[in-house]
Amino acid sequence: MKKKEIFLLAFFSLTVLTILVWKKSKAAIPYYAEETESQLVGVEPPRQNDIPFVNPAKQERLDQDKLERRMMSPNARIALLEALGCVPIDGERVDFFLAEKTSWWGKRLDSAEFWKGRIIWYDDKVQRDAKRHGRAYPPMPYEDPALADRSAEDKQANGNGGESRTPRSFYSDRESAFWDKFIKTHPHPPEDISSWVKENAMHYQSSKRDFEHPPIVDPRYGAKLEIKPRPPSFGIDLREAKIFNYPPECINEDTYYWTQVMAKREEYEKDIKPWESSNPNLVDVFFKTVYVDRKLITEPLTAENIKAANAWKVAYLKRLRAEKWDESYINAYKEAWSLTESDLVESDGKQE
Repeated sequence: MKKKEIFLLAFFSLTVLTILVWKKSKAAIPYYAEETESQLVGVEPPRQNDIPFVNPAKQERLDQDKLERRMMSPNARIALLEALGCVPIDGERVDFFLAEKTSWWGKRLDSAEFWKGRIIWYDDKVQRDAKRHGRAYPPMPYEDPALADRSAEDKQANGNGGESRTPRSFYSDRESAFWDKFIKTHPHPPEDISSWVKENAMHYQSSKRDFEHPPIVDPRYGAKLEIKPRPPSFGIDLREAKIFNYPPECINEDTYYWTQVMAKREEYEKDIKPWESSNPNLVDVFFKTVYVDRKLITEPLTAENIKAANAWKVAYLKRLRAEKWDESYINAYKEAWSLTESDLVESDGKQE
């Protein structure tokens, strides 16, 4: 053989040998030990913001538990998950994958036990708790006769487990239909409503500002581009509220005005005020995004201001009570929004 052919043969053999050794070494490493953020998709573990506040002593215990789990072998960790009956509230991604090997993963949850002591609404907490058991949805709190024709058989929601690097979760068509209908016909969690109102208010106030104070455009191009800010409108918000059962009481000029006031006050106290003396430019930039009286952001609010900011909430809770919704909803809203019973009883303010 020629020297060139011998060299090519040796190079090819070395390449094949290297690939075989690499594959063998990969096979010896458990798949969950090499996961990256981009590879792990599917059932999400709890986000940090979803984890309830715990006192420092308990948090130290949780951190210690997590450290101890990390030191376990895969089999020991699976045995622990089997005994726990769910992924821990501070579970890591690897816990969700290993939980697939337990006897309880993906099994249906007892509805009465799951909802005991809970308010029945579809919030982040119940979604998280369902996922910690391998379920795509929380159990239905009651049977809806209108959905009797929907299949109650479980099926896989996503992932193939194992080497797919995507944890499996399970659900039925009836569960999916139940929660889709529930979201569109029942009260939303207070944090969900507040977030929705805030997003709409900020967009509305920005559109209003642009309409009342159009941006300066180079006249050489302005006419050609036909830049004409549109007047702000509640149309899209009203349609979305009707489809997804958000309170229409919050869709009006006053509510959006006071929602921005409260949101900007919070942002100012948290992110701007500490730097006010050392970085005045930061303050100037901040107030360019504020479309209300500056004093409402920097000075204490009056009782009338607070009453105006809460007017839509009071109107909404009054309607829920008039429609005979369970008091557990109303009490949860009052607690989340710092309202009292006297606010509902004594208030004579009305919103159209």
